[in-house]
Parts: sequence; C-alpha cells; structure tokens
Amino acid sequence: RDKLYDKIHNIVQRILNEFDGNLALFETLNTEFEEFLARETRKSSLVEQRTRESERGRIKSQKAQETVDQVLREKIGRYRLPETVHSILVNGWSRVMFLAHLKDDTEHRWQETVKVVDDLVWCLHPHREDTERDQWVRVVPGLLKSLRAGLEEVSYNASRLDDMMGDLKHELAEAFRTSSSMEE
Repeated sequence: RDKLYDKIHNIVQRILNEFDGNLALFETLNTEFEEFLARETRKSSLVEQRTRESERGRIKSQKAQETVDQVLREKIGRYRLPETVHSILVNGWSRVMFLAHLKDDTEHRWQETVKVVDDLVWCLHPHREDTERDQWVRVVPGLLKSLRAGLEEVSYNASRLDDMMGDLKHELAEAFRTSSSMEE
C-alpha cells in the first residue's frame, strides 16, 4: 500500500478519535506529517542517486567490455593463433583487460594489459634476426609471469590455468624452434 495514503489515513483517524476542541492536535499532526514528507523525500533522493550511479556503472562496464572486445579483435583477428593462445586471450585475459580498463583512472594498467597481448602475438611469430631472438628470450619470462599473475588476479580456473600455461609454454617453444630452424 501507498505510504502517503496510509499516513493521511492515520492522521484523519487521529483527528476523528482524538480531537476534543484543542487545536494543538493539529499542530502536532502537521509536524509529524512534515517530518514524514522530509523522510520520504530523502529516501526518494537516495534511490534516485543510487539509480543514477548504477546506470553510470552499467554504462562504464558496457563501454569497457566493448573496448576490450574491439582491441582483441584488432590485435588477434588478423592472425591464426593456436587454440590455446586464442582461448587464454579471449576467455581469460579479456577479464584482466576488462578490470584494468575499469580501474584505469586509478591504476593505469590498461596499456600494460594491451602490451601483453602484443608481446604474446609477437612472440608466436617467426624471428629470423639474432637481435629479435635475443629480445624473444628477454620478453617471454616476463610475459608468462604477467599472464599468470593477471589470470590469478581474476580468479581464472586454477586447474585449467596450470594446463593452459603449460600448453602456452609449449606453443612459445615451438615458435622459437621454428624461428631457429628457419635460420639454418
């Protein structure tokens, strides 16, 4: 039932039951009614504020997800990546990117998460030059560490994480071996 209706109904009942010619009852009931209206106005303002904040959060979340999806499409869409790598990026790392995008105002990690994608894709491609292979050797340990830390941070499936990281190491080793055999 409507609170305002109930309050007015109660006031009318009190007037009918309690009025004995003393006008002080009207002052008391008026004060109670004004307090009731003030409380209801505060409640209404709070609900309105929470609704606005919730909508802002929803829009920010939606925008973050769209940005993550777009970046991943651009970064990995043009390459044929091993299924393991594709799965890690799309099903796990995308969550890390999403959270980084949401927190970017305070933590500035968005660019780091994008760089992990770039580094991973770069490491999976053949590198013929010695300098590129030297860079590959320097990049991979930090890359694996960043991937694991990020995926653990978003509570990625722990048992699958170990298997996937093992598969990823295998894919990276294969890419390096392919690069080395191309040189011969």
